Amino acid sequence: MPMGIPKSYETLPVIDFKVLHHPEGAPVATPVVVVTLNRPDKNNVFSTSLMDTFEKLYPLFDVDERRQNHRIDRDWEDLCAGADLKATEVEREVGKVGQRYMLETIFHIP
Repeated sequence: MPMGIPKSYETLPVIDFKVLHHPEGAPVATPVVVVTLNRPDKNNVFSTSLMDTFEKLYPLFDVDERRQNHRIDRDWEDLCAGADLKATEVEREVGKVGQRYMLETIFHIP
């Protein structure tokens, strides 16, 4: 089910992410939103839950006129650009599709 544009992105019920305004703690959405990967126990590897969240969150950014920019960050020293290898085969395949989605749609890399 698609999410509606929230008053505050910081209150969204997301898994494996932190979504903050800049400045942090603003009561309503600000022009800059920081999306932080937050799976430090998994080195922030791409998972189906990350893909699901991206697929719900980024369309909101596209239509929310308050938001002018967003930044993707990570909440840990390590960042693994691959899929979660401990996931099931189906989840790994979904992770590959999600990685391609991120590269093409979010980062505009063919």
